[in-house]
Amino acid sequence: MTKFSERMKIVSPKDTIQITSIDEDLRTALWNVLYGFFLVRHQPNDYIVYDTGFGLIFGKLWVNFLNKQLDKKPQMWFEAQEFLNYMFFHDEWYTIYDVIEYIISINDDITGTNEEFIPIINQALEKYFSGYRIIGKIVAPITTESEIEAIEAAINNTDKLRNINLHIQEALKKLSDRTKPDFRNSIKESISAVEALCRIISGNPKATLGDALKAIEKNGGVKIHGALISGFSSIYGWTNDAQGIRHSLMDVPNLKYDDAIFMLVSCSAFINYLIAKSMEALIKLT
Repeated sequence: MTKFSERMKIVSPKDTIQITSIDEDLRTALWNVLYGFFLVRHQPNDYIVYDTGFGLIFGKLWVNFLNKQLDKKPQMWFEAQEFLNYMFFHDEWYTIYDVIEYIISINDDITGTNEEFIPIINQALEKYFSGYRIIGKIVAPITTESEIEAIEAAINNTDKLRNINLHIQEALKKLSDRTKPDFRNSIKESISAVEALCRIISGNPKATLGDALKAIEKNGGVKIHGALISGFSSIYGWTNDAQGIRHSLMDVPNLKYDDAIFMLVSCSAFINYLIAKSMEALIKLT
């Protein structure tokens, strides 16, 4: 029997959040940043001047980082462009990050433009759902394999809990919409998935998340650490006021991918935890 998530053609977290791969769109976006920021300034048939600007950066990349033969170093800009283009569209995904990180590591000393270059790179990484960002001068992970596994586990664990599964599905879909990502409503869907599960466990189908968590703690059937209850009660307070009318997260002007993925991962992990604890307490979730 196929899983609910398979039948509904749910977006795969591994396809959405790129940790061990770079798809064509992201490769193109990163190439466009490199080309538009550095290469477009040079005419293809011009000779490369290797003692200044991006010529100096490319020379160091060729010899010091890639360990290429000195006598094979390109002489014309079109050769350098073809070499870098091939690398960005044919080499392994991690090679692109290696090159970008190396360029950033020496760029400030040569052109002093990292302050402009890094934000543009990060915009491309965010737009096309890379699991990495430039932090300082390092390509650093903002999403890990274990976090992706938490989302996948929540999808699988709620296979027979249609309402909860739908909330997770919608959170992931709204997060992964490349034409118009909806981070605000992705966050709402994530917390709604937790709320829906807590309603089942508490036995109160109309309870808010805060009330359901209090009931679960009071009943004592499912043993949840007080710090977790307090933490998720606070998160709920951030996403919804007591009357459920005005969402305080509406006051945040620029919710981003980082905010939405944090909520999706955190809520997925909590859902997995609640389901495991419910099974220990022999509570049937339907």
